[in-house]
Amino acid sequence: MKRLIVGNWKMNPLRLEEAEKMIKDIEELLNDSSEVVVCPPFLFISELKKITRRIKIGAQDCSFKNELSLTGEISPMMLKNLGVDYVIIGHSERRNYIKETSFIINQKINAAQEAGLSVILCVGEKDQEDAKRAVEKQLLIELNGIEREVVVAYEPVWAIGSGRSLDPDMAEDIKEFIHKRFNIDRILYGGSVKIENAERYLEKASFSGLLIGGASLNPDEFAKIASI
Repeated sequence: MKRLIVGNWKMNPLRLEEAEKMIKDIEELLNDSSEVVVCPPFLFISELKKITRRIKIGAQDCSFKNELSLTGEISPMMLKNLGVDYVIIGHSERRNYIKETSFIINQKINAAQEAGLSVILCVGEKDQEDAKRAVEKQLLIELNGIEREVVVAYEPVWAIGSGRSLDPDMAEDIKEFIHKRFNIDRILYGGSVKIENAERYLEKASFSGLLIGGASLNPDEFAKIASI
């Protein structure tokens, strides 16, 4: 199975023209060594699907129901109908700022899988938390009743956007814990991933891929990471 390299663009860029140029530049620089997914803002998904050939398009979130009158939400089925392949669920920024609970995240996973989307579930500890205990607590609730495969992205919350990254040996220890405790095979690492440290997580710590934030906005750097 190819490595899975996921770019989370968050609220970037501000214009569709910029997004189209970024994704075209990434495609021109890619080789075929990895499965590459880009998760742009919702507004750009439809147009980017029209111009991508080798890059899969993902979403950064979805609603917890496929059929519900809920203002401002986007259902997993709507995303599937746009041709979306993957959806990120449980990102720490949504847990922190939007106050998403593990119960809601569990419902989102169910709804996304019902719609036929592949789920990338983000878990990770805050500063001063015991990593294994924090991850276990999240996954026990969020994977409850989930029978289909889920990709887990382990992201230490303190590392996201901070420039600080976890030692690969420690990251590998958490990865092995998730694999053995929850029988998860496809585990990504995220949290200040850049070209300088990407290979250590892929080769030394043997992660199945990476979830990349800021570096995914630089087509040259992102393509180089995906081509490792």
